[in-house]
Amino acid sequence: MESQAHYKASQGHVEEIPFFPNHLLSEIALAFVVLGLIVVFASLFPVRLAEKYDPLNPPQILEPEWYFMPVYQVLKTETVQPVFAVALLSLVAVLFVLVPFIDRGGRRVHERPLMMAVALVIALQFLALTAYGYATPGKFALFSDPVFLSLLIAVNGMSAVALVLGMYRQWRIMRT
Repeated sequence: MESQAHYKASQGHVEEIPFFPNHLLSEIALAFVVLGLIVVFASLFPVRLAEKYDPLNPPQILEPEWYFMPVYQVLKTETVQPVFAVALLSLVAVLFVLVPFIDRGGRRVHERPLMMAVALVIALQFLALTAYGYATPGKFALFSDPVFLSLLIAVNGMSAVALVLGMYRQWRIMRT
């Protein structure tokens, strides 16, 4: 690395710079600069608090935070039984945990297009469910709703194309 070694062209050897104190001091200085920028931006653009909660007048629609919205949206889909939704989400979570054990190749990311396509599909599904959940607060997702149906067809169509392309690229890589 350029920052950790000086090259002497005339002698042909590398003179190393010690980590302590040279590199450590530069990292500490950078950390203080970043902390200073955070303090400056926090004071220039303060976060406003929400309105005060009144227990006698609770909000009409309770929605989860953005990171729980896809799970909440799956659970409030009309024809999906909650037991099956929980089983499906549990299966996705278990597969997510098992990915390092399933894909044990030491290759780089661009050489594993099938796993990248699967990750893209899961991210796309969760993003679409989050967007639909915030677009329709307090409503159930109905398969007869044209907006939900068109979103479902579009996202699943893109997911199918991504998976087919990933499988094709994986097949071409394995053939060579």
